[in-house]
Amino acid sequence: MKKFSSSSGILAVATLSLTALAPANAAITGCAGGDTGTALWSDIQAGGFTCTIGDKIYSDFTYSAVKRNIVSSVFSGVELLDQFSFSTIGALGLTHNLNVQSLNSFQNATVSLGYTVSRASGTNEFRRFSANLTGDTDTKWALKVSATNAEVSGISQTQTPLYPLLGQSATTPNVNFVPNTISSAFVNTLQADENGSGVTQFANRLDQMVDIPPTTVPGPLPLLGAAAAFGFSRKLRNRIKLAA
Repeated sequence: MKKFSSSSGILAVATLSLTALAPANAAITGCAGGDTGTALWSDIQAGGFTCTIGDKIYSDFTYSAVKRNIVSSVFSGVELLDQFSFSTIGALGLTHNLNVQSLNSFQNATVSLGYTVSRASGTNEFRRFSANLTGDTDTKWALKVSATNAEVSGISQTQTPLYPLLGQSATTPNVNFVPNTISSAFVNTLQADENGSGVTQFANRLDQMVDIPPTTVPGPLPLLGAAAAFGFSRKLRNRIKLAA
């Protein structure tokens, strides 16, 4: 079994530090509206799994891996004890995070993760999303994440530069959602080569924005009211002149 390392978190509005949890301690916990929750892939793939964190529902999971280099004898992909950790931070629950930690680290694998996250309650709209990946020394990797209802300006995905520095964590750029988005389907594509100790974990971050009703702006003064105000002002000036 390969050694776990803790996550470095995702950087968007603020830095979120995630501590890796040992899969042996995991079960379906905290998925009933709290601030955190965990589940193993064995729990999720059994069917009908949902996890409600704050005002968000995670559902419709797909998770698989295939070999990148068929010739190589090295391969470590999806495991039943891979752990999914859900969390939200901040008093208003505006930042949501899903972290996937591999049991044996991903090696020589293309890993695909899909899921849907929807607003369960409240009025907060989706604002933007990003992703984070942690790789071990000597492993080359790359991560791409796409989401539905992302900006239609030509950008609907976010990704690391192809094979960034070995053994380093990387955070992808933020991508905005279209206005009034309350649900999105995410698709992650992770690539890890056969060298080194593999990729330990990756995560998605979703930021929300508070839906504030438009401010009431006073309308223009009615014409009759404006005329009356002007007449009163003229009379007042005349009185001042007489008093002088």
